[in-house]
Amino acid sequence: MKEIIFSVIVYLFIFLVSALLVYFGLKTYKKRKKIVGVLLITLGILIPSILSGIRYDVGSDYSTYVGMFENAVSSKPLYYRSIEPASAMVIKLSASMRSSVFMFSCFSLITNLCFFIAFVRLFKGEAKKTTLAYMFFLCIIYPTTLNAVRSGAAISLATLALSFLLERWSAKTITAAAALIIIAFLFHKSIAIMLLFLPAFWLMQKNIKKNAFVKKSVLLAIYLLVAAFLPPLYAIVKEVIPLGDYSRYIEGVGSSFSIPLASFAMMIPIVYAGIFVHYNKSEYGDEMKKALSCSLFYIPLSIATGWLSYVKGLSRITFIFDPIIVILMVYLISLCKNTSKFWKITTIVCISGVVGAMFIRNLIWSKDLPYKTVFQQEVSYATKD
Repeated sequence: MKEIIFSVIVYLFIFLVSALLVYFGLKTYKKRKKIVGVLLITLGILIPSILSGIRYDVGSDYSTYVGMFENAVSSKPLYYRSIEPASAMVIKLSASMRSSVFMFSCFSLITNLCFFIAFVRLFKGEAKKTTLAYMFFLCIIYPTTLNAVRSGAAISLATLALSFLLERWSAKTITAAAALIIIAFLFHKSIAIMLLFLPAFWLMQKNIKKNAFVKKSVLLAIYLLVAAFLPPLYAIVKEVIPLGDYSRYIEGVGSSFSIPLASFAMMIPIVYAGIFVHYNKSEYGDEMKKALSCSLFYIPLSIATGWLSYVKGLSRITFIFDPIIVILMVYLISLCKNTSKFWKITTIVCISGVVGAMFIRNLIWSKDLPYKTVFQQEVSYATKD
């Protein structure tokens, strides 16, 4: 137990140091001391990346990635099935350097950097909001990336793509977002699920003057109905559309239904934001509207994955919406400063409770505890039989 408590403290300390470096880096950069600012930000992003790199037997999929690394070292196929090309490239490059530390650090660096850039874009480089989003990311999403390594990189690239789409839909932003989604797909194909929500992201970010509420409500209702009746719909779709490798995840859909408590926890900020907006109509702007509207689609996705609960770990698909909820929580914290004491207290209690609960839950769920380093263990790169 002492080892686990110490590990939690280590994570929190690293996250705090990383966030502070990012904050002071952004502040320094704005004061036109760009080189110093970039150095501080780089260090802030590198620290959790190194934490990921030097771990040993931390994360459910740790042994899987070490196995792929060792197979690459001995020129064997990486895995029993094909690995996405971008991820395979990182693994093989690391194998050529004989460094699994580099492999894990590289995946983590891509993930952390893309999330940071996405937050900078979404919050226009504002130091407080960007840092708060980055800290929420470290507490909620980062622990899962020690398990879902390739998925973490893919989701970070998808979040960066979303930062373009939430800005405005133009030839330039669509091209940039499309390129990023393609690259994300090359890290992990599960990110293709995001394509199903592009119509929602498009409609939710538009300032539609006529019947806006009705149009958005109808679209959300369609997604909810599809999620609720996924089993019979799948029976029809599989006869028409070839699903290839994806079929192994959804074959047998509907045999059970279960939504993890973590999904309900992540719905709390969405529900709270809806109540906040209802009672504080004059206190929120377009950014808050977009974040709240888009985050609502976390609910049908959670219902859909509920039908797939028989597939271990498939609930991680909902991770693609975790960054949107992080963004929503940052807007809530920012807006509550201009409201009454009641809304300030309830907002802080709600968000800190969710962040704290998800931090502990994801550390446990991803098997990130206790934290151990390669310096504490003798790592073998022997060829696997």
